[in-house]
Amino acid sequence: MNIGSLLPRHARYRPEHLAFVVGKERLNFLELNSRVNRLSNALLDSGIRKGQKMATVLPNCEELMLLYWAAAKTGIVIVPGSPLLQASGLATLLRDSDTVVVFADAEFAETLNNIKNELPAIQNEHWVILGESKINSGFKKYSDFIAEASTDEPPDAHCAMMMFTTSCIPVVPQERQKGSFTRIMCVPITALTLLPPGA
Repeated sequence: MNIGSLLPRHARYRPEHLAFVVGKERLNFLELNSRVNRLSNALLDSGIRKGQKMATVLPNCEELMLLYWAAAKTGIVIVPGSPLLQASGLATLLRDSDTVVVFADAEFAETLNNIKNELPAIQNEHWVILGESKINSGFKKYSDFIAEASTDEPPDAHCAMMMFTTSCIPVVPQERQKGSFTRIMCVPITALTLLPPGA
């Protein structure tokens, strides 16, 4: 079974069951699937296609989880970037992965602004910022990015999920490496795959 088909399946057969908890917000499968659909359609509406790369420079948050699920539904390749990366390491990751869209926390706006000229393949409207930033020129707010998108299942949904990885870990000082980022992201997806419909 393709991982991209799991969420809509759970949304159909167990829509009211708890799917995701972040902070004080609790989403059932129907709500989670709707948010993933909106993001998936926003990506497709912005011209990003299956096989192209989208990078994340985010702490653990709802939007990060939504991006992973959107990648599974659209076939867009996810490029996880650690929030611990320095500007040069981040520029190398984005350039070497052929990234065409970046989702980042607002605290990275200044860093991204400093490396944007090195990355002409990423258009201004494809630098997406979550949260409030002092730098708004050349960035699109996440809320604006998804605002007009449909919550319907995206066309050609249920693609394979692909992830681009690189050996950029030496860029991060040893004492700052936590190693929990990947594990935290994999647990919810793995847990969901173990729940059969109607369980």
